[in-house]
Amino acid sequence: MIRCLCYGQNHTVQVYNLVLSDTVEGRIFLLLLYDYALVSRVILFIEFTLGVGL
Repeated sequence: MIRCLCYGQNHTVQVYNLVLSDTVEGRIFLLLLYDYALVSRVILFIEFTLGVGL
């Protein structure tokens, strides 16, 4: 990941986050996905209710 922060880096860099299931990191990742989905639904509901984009 340090390579993508180097000055003068002109090439596209792809970063992968590998998470194993049944680990603490895996459970935290699933919680983050759940929270992200929940926040997205709330924002869509507010936008639909108010008729405006946030």
